[in-house]
Amino acid sequence: MAKPLIDPETFSTGLTFDAFLQAGAAAQKLQQRRFDEEPDEFTLKYFHTLRDEKPPRAILLASLRCNDCAWAVPYICRVLEEGGIRYGIFLKADHPELMDGMTTRGKRSTPKLALVDGEGYSISQWGPRPAEIQRYVEQRAGRSDPSEWRPAVFEYYRERGVPELRRELRETFERATSLRDA
Repeated sequence: MAKPLIDPETFSTGLTFDAFLQAGAAAQKLQQRRFDEEPDEFTLKYFHTLRDEKPPRAILLASLRCNDCAWAVPYICRVLEEGGIRYGIFLKADHPELMDGMTTRGKRSTPKLALVDGEGYSISQWGPRPAEIQRYVEQRAGRSDPSEWRPAVFEYYRERGVPELRRELRETFERATSLRDA
């Protein structure tokens, strides 16, 4: 039988968004500004409805100096807090056992979000990037110099990243809810 992704004692050691910033996260002022931005009305409505349900807990695996984390972690934490969802941020370097349970095609990429049930079993995961830009990165990483393809990643984040992230987060929660209710 598979073991839970996380136990209650480890979950209780997860960082809040503020603690993540204090731990030395990259671009702290920018991340705080992203966190403070009001989500769109559709996202707010969806995540506020989760307050009426029994939402899963969330594990967010991150790295302090990761560009993708600097972009995504503030948005993810904001919607989790809007939904009243208990979460913990865990640093990849400090929690290799969590990273092993949350790899992306065998790679230890961050950020990764896992929604877990009451026993700590993963019921839905997202990350490390919205699907469209993840495919782009996978086609180029290790095959060409990052300076050639990273600018397109940052452009994607600026132009379409937030709406895609919010849509994929809703889908991640919908999968978790459908699995829980099945």
